[in-house]
Amino acid sequence: MALKLHCIKKLTTPLLLLFCLLFSQYSYTQCVEYSQVLSIFDASCMNGCHANGVGGTSLTYDELVNGTSAACGGVPYVVVGDADASYLYDKINDDGSVQCGSAMPFGPALPQAEQDLIAAWINGGAIETAINGCTDPNATNYDATANCDDGSCSLAVSGCTDPCAPNYDATATADDGSCQAYDTSCPDVNCSTFAWDANSCSCLETSTPDTTCDDADACTTDSYDFATCSCVNEPIVNCGETLGCTDPCAPNYDAAATLDDGSCQAYDTSCPDVNCATFAWDANSCSCLETSTPDTTCDDADACTTDSYDFATCSCVNEPIVNCGETLGCTDPCAPNYNAAATLDDGTCQAYQVNCDDNNPCTVDSFDAQNCTCVNAPIANCGTNTSNNVPTLSEWGLILFILLLMNLGLLTTINQYVPVWQTQNQSVKINSYKWKNLNIPFSKDLFKKALNIGLVMILIGFAFSLLFFGVITSVDFICSFICLPIFAYLLHLVLMAQK
Repeated sequence: MALKLHCIKKLTTPLLLLFCLLFSQYSYTQCVEYSQVLSIFDASCMNGCHANGVGGTSLTYDELVNGTSAACGGVPYVVVGDADASYLYDKINDDGSVQCGSAMPFGPALPQAEQDLIAAWINGGAIETAINGCTDPNATNYDATANCDDGSCSLAVSGCTDPCAPNYDATATADDGSCQAYDTSCPDVNCSTFAWDANSCSCLETSTPDTTCDDADACTTDSYDFATCSCVNEPIVNCGETLGCTDPCAPNYDAAATLDDGSCQAYDTSCPDVNCATFAWDANSCSCLETSTPDTTCDDADACTTDSYDFATCSCVNEPIVNCGETLGCTDPCAPNYNAAATLDDGTCQAYQVNCDDNNPCTVDSFDAQNCTCVNAPIANCGTNTSNNVPTLSEWGLILFILLLMNLGLLTTINQYVPVWQTQNQSVKINSYKWKNLNIPFSKDLFKKALNIGLVMILIGFAFSLLFFGVITSVDFICSFICLPIFAYLLHLVLMAQK
């Protein structure tokens, strides 16, 4: 149809109109294939511009349908279904205008029939090889593989195709989903089951219950219960039975009876224990049978016990034998006559000293019986002067600061006499060290002497502290030895002044 419209656009003569009409009628049954277009290219294009790919393309099917023109900005050679938008048709249609470059072929234009054939090929889907068939998806014979419609399409008649539906259409060939709903349920009737039959559009019986219900038992009444759809086989009471007492232990037992009628007389089934043995009633022998016998051996595998069985309490008695298996002796490890092999103390242990008084009021004295030694545990803070007369760390710092000030004051006072001392006392070697504007005198011999005196004074101070305060702290030790060289230097200055 697209070819017919294109041909009408190109009408110039009555003869051409006749050709287009004839060709368009033919196109309904035959589509243009690439081989027909290729025969035009072979005759007019392949011997010149496009031989061996010259001119940008070899005019193959894949190039034309999927390729683009590099010389014309990448426009597609063929726009499938639209010849007027295709660069290929623009080049050969001889309408006096070309999008890019020159019209093809050079020289005389292609005959109008060939131009129309190429246009018909593009508008018809640019088919490489035609597959004839019905291409209308709405047709009943639609062929999804066909690419060329051969006019064989048979359109369906839409409507309700279900013969059981109220709006069934006998002329419809394709169901359009318009069928009205209808009831297909089939309830059971008198215990018979029914199912919907689409052929007869009705419920048909599929099973019938067996209402005979005969169980071949003469002692039952057989019937069918339509309420529960099941057989009822009701037993006939005492049918075929001989009534009587069926308990063989009862005084009125009836050996011929097959059904107990509850007439059995009561009897005693209690079974008391005898000599610690237990008994239980046995219905088969109608008597009490022993179920357990006590073990009267009572052997506990202990040689130091006397084993017997007490029937009064129904239990074993394992009486220990006095001192059996024991080794008598002194078991106190602190006693002089301690016997390590003894397992039972016989009271022979000799006395030993347990008085651990160390005459120190600041210890708790006790005797360690496990280790057989005295323990004199110190009493915390015992002998400590609670009035805080022991120097603290801050007080030691103050003492150190006073010693430094005394050294500095004495140095300042006697600084001017150092040269005189060095002149008048040749026996004492005095070195003077310059520090800022102050000469610092130092005598090695006098400092050693002062250091010894200071050490003796520290030891005396430690003894005094222990005597009156009862304790010397780690702070006392550290601060005493920090202050010792400072005090010794001060003392050595005093000795130097005496010289």
